[in-house]
Amino acid sequence: AVVQQGEKAQVFVAEGGRARVRDIELGLFSEEKYQVMKGVSPSEWVILNPPKDLRPLQRVTLKK
Repeated sequence: AVVQQGEKAQVFVAEGGRARVRDIELGLFSEEKYQVMKGVSPSEWVILNPPKDLRPLQRVTLKK
């Protein structure tokens, strides 16, 4: 779930059991798909549908 605020794009990732915000750089994108050029690595767990009240450093649990 990419959040855009003006020119800035961000995602939440799960790291160490906590939600953390990552600034990202987008390539091509549409309403449903985004190409992330920089900001997250393939090994990170991006939180796809974060609740609206999710805050940085809030505890999260991964579901596979």
